[in-house]
Amino acid sequence: MDNIKKNANGQDAIIYNAETGTPWHSKGTAVNGPMTPEQAEIIYPFDYYKETLYRADGTPIKTHDAIVISDTKTIMGIGGVDRTIIQPKEVCEFAADLFDAGGCKVATAGALGLGEKIWILCHAPNYEYEPVKGLTHRQYVCVANAYDDSMSLISLYTDVCVVCQNTLNEAISGSPCVIKLRHTTNVKQRMAMATEVFKGYVRANADFQSAMVELGKHPITDELLHDFEVSMFGDLEKTEEGRSRSILQNKIDAFSKCVFAGKCATAVPGVSDTLYGMLQGYTEWSDFYSTVKGQKDKDGVTDRTNAILFGQASKDKVKALNLALVLAGR
Repeated sequence: MDNIKKNANGQDAIIYNAETGTPWHSKGTAVNGPMTPEQAEIIYPFDYYKETLYRADGTPIKTHDAIVISDTKTIMGIGGVDRTIIQPKEVCEFAADLFDAGGCKVATAGALGLGEKIWILCHAPNYEYEPVKGLTHRQYVCVANAYDDSMSLISLYTDVCVVCQNTLNEAISGSPCVIKLRHTTNVKQRMAMATEVFKGYVRANADFQSAMVELGKHPITDELLHDFEVSMFGDLEKTEEGRSRSILQNKIDAFSKCVFAGKCATAVPGVSDTLYGMLQGYTEWSDFYSTVKGQKDKDGVTDRTNAILFGQASKDKVKALNLALVLAGR
């Protein structure tokens, strides 16, 4: 379900850069090329305001107000009297502030439901990069806001092109960097602080992209692969015959299979022969094939997800990245 808002003038509340393709639902206004935030604002021909709530006996409620959208006069939700409303224009300005001057190029923008959520999606710096030829990554910066108290004002990094409710949900759940700001009285001051934090992440991500491209330039040699395996798993030649050697051999064999016959990134032609492919092979082995130790969840299944994101597997992948960069001479 796309859940795209229908504006009061009958227009579907989504605008998009036609160069990135038509949304799956085929709704919205197409623009040739990326837009500025000011140009994208036309898709929000409405504002939001507060209205006093009343009890059945006619006395006003002093603790909460209704949040109303201006075009249809529909109540979006109920918020505390101290809640600060961030207007669509301010959401667009916030998105622009996440970039250097003039650097914000909008891919899509729109509103959902009856107007209870809006978003603006921009091309990230170094929007498109290729660690190896044929393996293209596209990244976006998304700012979204809710007026029904279902979500804070958020800014996030994502590789999902947001065009509907489902893609927005996917972008939020899968983002490596999400900054959430509650709609409190000082939210606008905290928006300025969040801008600087987010810019720091953008700079770090640019360094990461550069590192991936560098790894993609370096072919794997037997010597480099051996040095990586020794550092990450252990030295097979120095391990005595027995169970420990068999376990180590199985790990190395499984890792090698992920590098040269993997089902994820290394399946792309040209990837497996590079240090980038070696790193992706280790990630695949770590995420899907390594043994995860620790607590069991309520169903008795090992909590692999926790290990991948926060536990030993996460630490090992950082070690693998640093090692690959050392082997590349970076």
